[in-house]
Amino acid sequence: MRKYDMMEAYLDDYGRITAYVHEQFYQGKSDHFYLKDSTGTVIACSIMSVSRSDNSYTKYSLDAPKTIQIGKEYFVVADYALMCPLKFGYIVRTERFDKEFYYDGDDLGIHYEPKQTSFVLWAPIAIEVLVDMTSQGNRMIIPMKRTEKGVFRAVVPGNHDGARYVYRVNVNGRWNQAIDPYGQSACANKLAGFVINPQKTEMNMHDDCLPPFTSYTDAILYETHVRDFSKQCQTPYAGLFLGMIQKGLKTPNGNPAGFDYVKQLGITHLQLQPVADFTTVDENNPNGYYNWGYDPGHYNIPEGSYSTDPDDPYARITEFKQLVSAYHEAGIRIVMDVVYNHMHSLRNNDFEQIVP
Repeated sequence: MRKYDMMEAYLDDYGRITAYVHEQFYQGKSDHFYLKDSTGTVIACSIMSVSRSDNSYTKYSLDAPKTIQIGKEYFVVADYALMCPLKFGYIVRTERFDKEFYYDGDDLGIHYEPKQTSFVLWAPIAIEVLVDMTSQGNRMIIPMKRTEKGVFRAVVPGNHDGARYVYRVNVNGRWNQAIDPYGQSACANKLAGFVINPQKTEMNMHDDCLPPFTSYTDAILYETHVRDFSKQCQTPYAGLFLGMIQKGLKTPNGNPAGFDYVKQLGITHLQLQPVADFTTVDENNPNGYYNWGYDPGHYNIPEGSYSTDPDDPYARITEFKQLVSAYHEAGIRIVMDVVYNHMHSLRNNDFEQIVP
């Protein structure tokens, strides 16, 4: 966030640095500013405008040298040797930035093979990125190489099925930790991601059992919530993905319940309220908290509180796929209620840790 330190500086556009100097430092006044790179080279920056900012800061608009390279480390130096890192600010929202760093590859994330695992992360303003991985009890710190469009890559030899990993990202003058935003699984409460062997999650999804569907107006949808629906009958899987597909359940009056109840409704689609990882339920203590799931923490990882073991790399994936497969076999399509326009925490989410 802006304006917390004695001086802060941001590359807000190509050719423009915005600097803030607190009034406690020589009344916020500086007649000179310089850009210093990692080699020690210093270039003077012209002051284009000066204005009073909020929170007791003086705001300076500076002419930024054209030699600035996004993804390199720089410092801004003011009078009396006051210095701060140059952070990449609103420049990430500019059209030119989008053109220069837009990446349309389909290889982001991890890619497991028995003899190696590759890691691919889009982090165009990062100075440095490391993979912090623990595999078979051994911790490894692997530097990633910057490649085209600000994409960082690393290939780690060996079989790392089920390894835990996080990214450590040097960006805007600090080291951040992030879970892979393209990851497929995580341990309880998203403390780390997992390397997944996709072959272990393969199963028959019974797509051949789905009747032809050619018109939206033919859809008959029934919406429900995994936890609420599967807790109606007290079974070992109450509140879980597997509780959604238990057969032979009855109400106290002897009527079909659970999965059998849905099958008799005559619906074409079962819509599930969010099943992607959400934040306000403790996955280790799911009965202590409640939420419908519209506060996503990770868009591509199934919610761990709905699995039998949130620390198992595969449980949340295979159990959700079992749910989908069972309803497909019954001729019912599954609709996922996704909330890409929601976010539990702007400051703490993984995207913000990688590209603020």
